[in-house]
Amino acid sequence: MANEPLLLVGAAGFVGRHLTRALLDSGKRVIAITRRGQAPIDPRAKQLSAEALGDDLHAWTEQVASVGAVMHLASGSNPGSSAGAPRAELTQNLLPLFTLLEALQSHAHIPLHYMSSAGSLYGAKQSGSSAESDLVDPRSYHGAGKVAAEHFIRAWCAQFGGTATIIRPSNVYGPGQEPRPGFGVIPNAFARMLRGLSMDVWGDGSQTRDYIFVSDVVDLCVAALRRPARSGALTVNAASGSSTSLNDLFTLLEGTSGLPLKRTYFPQRAVDADRVAIDIQVAAKELEWMPRMSLKTGLEETWRWIRSTEG
Repeated sequence: MANEPLLLVGAAGFVGRHLTRALLDSGKRVIAITRRGQAPIDPRAKQLSAEALGDDLHAWTEQVASVGAVMHLASGSNPGSSAGAPRAELTQNLLPLFTLLEALQSHAHIPLHYMSSAGSLYGAKQSGSSAESDLVDPRSYHGAGKVAAEHFIRAWCAQFGGTATIIRPSNVYGPGQEPRPGFGVIPNAFARMLRGLSMDVWGDGSQTRDYIFVSDVVDLCVAALRRPARSGALTVNAASGSSTSLNDLFTLLEGTSGLPLKRTYFPQRAVDADRVAIDIQVAAKELEWMPRMSLKTGLEETWRWIRSTEG
């Protein structure tokens, strides 16, 4: 990236805020693209509205021409919220990405880094962990949209000699993740503990997931930005490498907070896989990255933040 700024799309999101701060702290310049109505981010960044740019190809091309790399973290959905709404995936997620890709066609030397998904792409495996070379089997429109985005990025690389890193994170958590329905079981469970409310659980709680602390994801993004540009798309999983069942996670959350978590169980949803286990060897080899935060310590840091925001 040298001294050229980074264009960060989705800078006001959970991961985006952490990454923006880390880049600015390291002396990098950031042009932050955020949605209207989102809280201002770090004043050291140049902040632009995604709505102001809209689908104006010329405006996006101007922004792309001034940067050394693009990091795309924006997403307007999750597996649950996308149920029954395939057109929303097109309008909220895919069309904005397509405009960016078209802007990059005349600037294919600028690397693109795209935040995809691991948990919503891989099908359940009875044993072993899902690797980047495995066939994807999305159960939700959100996951299907991520698959489509990945293929369009690879097509851009093939046609224009572009460089891309596709990052597939597992369930990201940590301080700064606001408790919102459908977005992050950990902050939502902690918030419900504090308020004495019941947690809705889809399925019997035996489903396993991989939980990765936000600082580890930020470290992987920074490692991807440091990687020398090579034509083509590199796909890497970002995960802890260890899976935990929902019921075991709830027990850990109770032990961390010292509070009980009331639970209401409902039939499992069609969009949810029974088992998610993620292999991280490609990131270790290609980006020299490994996660550093244990689940226990990560939950303790998250609980301290949740408790401070709840008063």
